[in-house]
Amino acid sequence: MTTAPRTPDTAPSYATPLAELAWPFEPGADTYRYWINVERGRRPVATAAGSWGRHVLEVDGGYPAVMAERTAILDREPRRCSALPHALPAAWEALEFGLAEIAPQRPDLFRLQRGDDGVLRWRNDLLGTRWSARTGDPLVDGAHPLAALAGQVQEDLFLLGPREDRLYVDAVAATFTGSWSSSFSLGMSFADLHSPVPRIRDSGMVDRTERFLLSLDPGDVYRRTNWSIYDSGRLDASLEASHRRDPGHAVRSATEHRYGSLRLRVELQHLVRLPATGALLFLIKTQLAAFADIVTVPQWAGQLRSVLAELPEDMAAYKGFARYRPGLLDWFDL
Repeated sequence: MTTAPRTPDTAPSYATPLAELAWPFEPGADTYRYWINVERGRRPVATAAGSWGRHVLEVDGGYPAVMAERTAILDREPRRCSALPHALPAAWEALEFGLAEIAPQRPDLFRLQRGDDGVLRWRNDLLGTRWSARTGDPLVDGAHPLAALAGQVQEDLFLLGPREDRLYVDAVAATFTGSWSSSFSLGMSFADLHSPVPRIRDSGMVDRTERFLLSLDPGDVYRRTNWSIYDSGRLDASLEASHRRDPGHAVRSATEHRYGSLRLRVELQHLVRLPATGALLFLIKTQLAAFADIVTVPQWAGQLRSVLAELPEDMAAYKGFARYRPGLLDWFDL
């Protein structure tokens, strides 16, 4: 039996400037455990290298490259944007929220107008985008409203709909997820979506988090960070992209890895309670920083080594570095 040739992985490598990195560890902490680490959004946070957190959706220096990569992925795999039929009103609310969030950041390049005729007009000179659509239309510039927003912002987008005191994934527009499938998650419950994460189901954290999200008031904005370790600078580390990666790469990583080229993959996640529909807009901005760059910030280098050394084995495996942890810790000590 013959197999189809593996599609070459030509995805570009991406690096987040350290000055913009949402450092995911609490100041002074040398251990890490899963917890409901949410806080109010739109509050700048100072770090040892810079700051982050002023905006919910951030237009940063990587915007053109990230959007080019997203466009290439969606041209190849349009199923990464999908929605249940009843999610259209929430998708429209998310679209208007997102464009209103980024437009003031670059008024020289972005322009958003809401007409008395119910028509939304958008112009993005950075991407050469210009369209108009009537609020509630099923398509915006030929795409679902949530997909239209994904074509203008760097973040991955998820709409969670509340039904019978539970949350369900009603729509997705995501290209940069890490080791899971966003398209497969469509229709899943919040609890089932988080079932692969070690330690949290038995702890009751999923139920507590879901209750917290359902209790948010209209217009509330919260955020949290998450992190893992990957062996490349690819933004797209999803299961959908796994067929383009070398199947022996992970095995070689255990023994031949240049530890400085490992990436800390940070997810800056925002949760927005959309006031009109009551849906939750879940945003994930993926950031990548090479270990070789992180260790140039002494405060970060010491904290990261301590966290990686102490993390329990099951969590280290889930975070992606258990198999080569001893060598990695030795590298920090060089």
